[in-house]
Amino acid sequence: MPVHRNPNIMKALYGYGYVEGYGDGMHIIREQFQNHPLKPKFPKFEGILGGVKVTLYAAKISKLENVVHKKIDLLNLNLNERQRKAVDYLRERGRITNREYRNLCGVGWDTSHRDLRELIKKGVVERKGRGRGVFYRMIIG
Repeated sequence: MPVHRNPNIMKALYGYGYVEGYGDGMHIIREQFQNHPLKPKFPKFEGILGGVKVTLYAAKISKLENVVHKKIDLLNLNLNERQRKAVDYLRERGRITNREYRNLCGVGWDTSHRDLRELIKKGVVERKGRGRGVFYRMIIG
């Protein structure tokens, strides 16, 4: 069972959508580090008296030379207005969940699922995670 030493941090992470429930955050953190183009070293988590110590390691900027960004003219993909709004959101934030898509576009689950599935089919986004931790991230544009 997860222990939350700082409920304010947990509340903030939940509010920003980084965790959807208690105990969901660690696998998301691990996946983000594994999928990051710079491949940074995974942080070190240590339990200390009265808290937790997290050591973050710097990524090597020289690895950026190996990152290839595929550019495509999104206008030729016939995206609907909601999908274009999601692309703008993704460019700003890097990822989107089905819940965020529904809130952003004011649509129901079926519509958001269909729109996101179309974006995957068109090669704009990729689906990452499992279960409640599913999110979508840009792969082009």
